[in-house]
Amino acid sequence: MAVTLLPNSETVCVTYIQTMAGLQVDVVATQLPSDNKQWATYGAILVSVVGGIPDMDIPVAHPVIQLDFLANNPGSNKPPWFKANALAEQVRMALYDKAHVGRIVTPTAGGVQYPAAKVLTAYFLTEPRRIYGDAGTYARYSADLALSWAPVAPIPTDT
Repeated sequence: MAVTLLPNSETVCVTYIQTMAGLQVDVVATQLPSDNKQWATYGAILVSVVGGIPDMDIPVAHPVIQLDFLANNPGSNKPPWFKANALAEQVRMALYDKAHVGRIVTPTAGGVQYPAAKVLTAYFLTEPRRIYGDAGTYARYSADLALSWAPVAPIPTDT
């Protein structure tokens, strides 16, 4: 029996952010690349599901997503706080562009394409906040995102 791939909150959120118009970011993922030079120019956004309430009657997900905005400055011991904060503000401003809410995304993960999903709503629940204690050269801001999405195709059933 083949495994049926379905979109999930992490893949939908990663793709939604990756496809924001005008966003300048090196990496949007669930974990950082091992080489920090891969995200030294614009920074990285990490996506983690931290909660939410799925709809009980219809296939609509309402996750709360923690977004971590990271920046590094290889060769320096000064974290580039301005760069991490600017990345958070780019995402915040993109969320106010209602032309991009209600759009369809087609997630991929590990080179595998998932079925499409429609992002219904997306907004910050918290202000971006500075997080201390990461590696000496990393700057990190964090914010929580409320996201609602639904699969575009009907969910397969065994009937």
